[in-house]
Amino acid sequence: DGVQEIAAAPGAPLRETEVMYNPPGNADVNGDENEFIELQTTGTSALNLTGYKFSAGIDFTFGNLTLAPGQKTVVVKNLAAFQSRYGTSIPVAGEYRDALDNNGELIRLEDNLGVLVQEFTYSSAWFPSTSGNGDSLVINDPAAAVDTWSSASSWHASTAALGTPGIDESTSLPQHAVVVNEVLTHSTGTGDVIELKNTTGASINIGGWYLGDEASD
Repeated sequence: DGVQEIAAAPGAPLRETEVMYNPPGNADVNGDENEFIELQTTGTSALNLTGYKFSAGIDFTFGNLTLAPGQKTVVVKNLAAFQSRYGTSIPVAGEYRDALDNNGELIRLEDNLGVLVQEFTYSSAWFPSTSGNGDSLVINDPAAAVDTWSSASSWHASTAALGTPGIDESTSLPQHAVVVNEVLTHSTGTGDVIELKNTTGASINIGGWYLGDEASD
């Protein structure tokens, strides 16, 4: 494709840009199985991640994988659970062992020579909506100084429910784009009714969406 590839290098331009550390579960899968970490290259050349590894937080070593400049990938706790929730079009580098701490912990990423690429700590106290309530942590600026990742001010709760793994957040639907607008719960003869409303100015395809009365379902 004409992209020049470079080998692993100290301080490689690879950053964790989204962390789903305490996702909600469903009827078939507990919450931990829906975890993921999104990574993105921030340099101007392709980057070979072969042998890169997470040495704290999760246990994962990358296989033969090269990312183009700006490209994203995700590592997941459970591939089947991830694809059931997010589909099969998102590039997944593989499944990791262990699980992210729901209260927060250190995450460390090293290159194939054991040189530190990035390490930071996160906390469930930063944004309550990311602690089991459906949102992920999303970095504000992937190109920011690496030592700012451990600060709450460098992150925000995802604007889309369940996060946006592998895609740009700006292309996703914002929360409350579609809302429950009216509910008839005690009908006489006609049946109960729930009305939905599109609050945006564009069409939204809701085929395949799910409506329920249990957050865990």
